[in-house]
Amino acid sequence: TKPSRRLGGIWLHDAALSTSGSGKQFFHHRGKRYGHVIDPRSGQPSGDGLSITITTASALEADALATAFFVMGQAAKFENESLRSIPAIWTRPTRRQDEIEVTATGDWTWAETPRELTSVQA
Repeated sequence: TKPSRRLGGIWLHDAALSTSGSGKQFFHHRGKRYGHVIDPRSGQPSGDGLSITITTASALEADALATAFFVMGQAAKFENESLRSIPAIWTRPTRRQDEIEVTATGDWTWAETPRELTSVQA
């Protein structure tokens, strides 16, 4: 929701990355924000988060998983052990304005500064 505010960086090596979310494509209706990703089960805008970023070996797989996980919602990261092993970064709003919650699943190497970032093992 704030394109000029960077959360971090990801270095990829022999990996692909895809992000699905409602950060840029959304609309407001009756005071509620709705994203453009539609849940095929209900026909309604989906996702209880802002975004999910997935890394895999294949761009096709990363894109499909990111969209599917976004539709499934935040609970997906806890419901299935095999999903928890896929490198993913989930963002969701909090009750405070301009604050988000960031959680990760899978194997990531976190760094304090951009120079220390290392590639993800996907």
